[in-house]
Amino acid sequence: MSTPVVSGKQLLIAVQAAGVNPIDCKIRAGSVNTFLKYDLPHVLGFDCSGIIVAIGDGVTKHKPGDKVFARLRMPGAFAEYVVCHEDGRNSEYIQCFSYVLL
Repeated sequence: MSTPVVSGKQLLIAVQAAGVNPIDCKIRAGSVNTFLKYDLPHVLGFDCSGIIVAIGDGVTKHKPGDKVFARLRMPGAFAEYVVCHEDGRNSEYIQCFSYVLL
């Protein structure tokens, strides 16, 4: 699979770690198919941490090499790379210790 290309205010993150949450297990088991439709197999995971390897031309808050945490809107955090929007739920590693699963 090819590495995603970013544009605008997107960040490309090389995933270093990803969290496994109850929703990932439920998607995998097919128990949420009545209200969430995912074709399986599907790359799961909603949150990850990693290193920014590329940024879109509209990014102003981050630079390549920054270590960040990302909470994705769609599953895919178990991949090698993820793309997310700069204005999403992204923050530096050190701030991540205060995140909880709600």
